[in-house]
Amino acid sequence: MKLQIFPWILLGILSTAPLVGAQPAAQDPETAAVAPLPQVPSGRAVVDMRFACEWLADSYEIPARVPQEMFLAGYSYSDAIIALSMMHKGASLNELLELRRQMRWMEVAERVEIDPNTLPVVVRGLLQLGVTFYKPKLLHYLPDVYSGLRRDLTINAFPPTVPTSTMVERFRLDEDEIRNIRRALDDPFGVPEDLLLETAGKGALVVGDWVLAGVLAHTRPLPMESVLGARGGQQLSWSEICLAYGFRPDVLTRGPLTGIYPILTGFTPGTVLCARKRKKFPEEMPLRYEHFRLTVDEKMALRPLMLRAYKASGSEDHTLLKSNYLLAEQGIALQLARMSQLDLSQILQYRTSGLTWAQIADKLQLDLTGEDAFVLAMEHYSQ
Repeated sequence: MKLQIFPWILLGILSTAPLVGAQPAAQDPETAAVAPLPQVPSGRAVVDMRFACEWLADSYEIPARVPQEMFLAGYSYSDAIIALSMMHKGASLNELLELRRQMRWMEVAERVEIDPNTLPVVVRGLLQLGVTFYKPKLLHYLPDVYSGLRRDLTINAFPPTVPTSTMVERFRLDEDEIRNIRRALDDPFGVPEDLLLETAGKGALVVGDWVLAGVLAHTRPLPMESVLGARGGQQLSWSEICLAYGFRPDVLTRGPLTGIYPILTGFTPGTVLCARKRKKFPEEMPLRYEHFRLTVDEKMALRPLMLRAYKASGSEDHTLLKSNYLLAEQGIALQLARMSQLDLSQILQYRTSGLTWAQIADKLQLDLTGEDAFVLAMEHYSQ
């Protein structure tokens, strides 16, 4: 009896097993599940991400805050490169990022009416990527980002004599208020947002009022005291003051005051004021933000942006390719060359002689003030 049943059992097992050499059912590569990289914390990922943000920002003349927020929200390098390339063609970055959360990039391009063939060749190689396994956060930038935005967000330098003795007396400023006003005028986008709301003189003025008045007075031949006087008591809103002095009210939300005015009046929570500098970064990020882990297509698309950021020549490009340095190290070498005004070959010669990148900067006595991302990368790759 057992011998009679066994062949039928064996036949059932064989019929459910896959045939030798049989191929799995065809699957759309754009919808196929992509196995994510292990979410192992990585310090290098933060270093590489912040340095790459400087390249993207310089290439498109936008604040570094823009790509920083994209990466911290979960977008990939390819997402950022494609989105900024389409933005350069005139599309709204806010709209692009919103559409990307639900669509493939080819569908996004069709929706915003951009011909993919007009994008750079290296960017076209990234367009076939599908909706990724992670879900980026929804971002909304104020103002909406465009190439050259960084120029329009520039605030004039204020004379160190402001507030003058006349202003101090007229608005009855104490020492703490003078110190806060001066700090805000020296770095309007870098000071804590709470400081802009600190009181600064009679008439219920706050520190941010001084920045707004200073920018408007610089734009038109107006006495700063007159603008502040009109604001005193907050009887007139800043939009009414702009109209009274012949300014278009959108100077408050589309020009250099974009990072100041919304703090004084309130703005939608979660909105990124891209004019303002980000001060806090995570110590570690997922592995996918390390340059070493990028796909070949992503590396081919990111490297030209790095070269464009430093205005590298063809010969410098060729020299770096022969050097076999990592992408971030190539960026470090170029920035050292630009800051020291030395030839790139001289910087590489220092490196070949045994000096680390940090030691080269010390040898050249470079002023690294404000170069936080560069210093972070240089120290990391000098270890």
